[in-house]
Amino acid sequence: MRHHTATLTEQQRRALLRAVFVLRQGLACL
Repeated sequence: MRHHTATLTEQQRRALLRAVFVLRQGLACL
């Protein structure tokens, strides 16, 4: 169960990193 949660958090962290990257690019464009 703990391993499953770890993988879930890892996926969320990846999505968050991608979102931040896109957001930063958008701000740079502005």
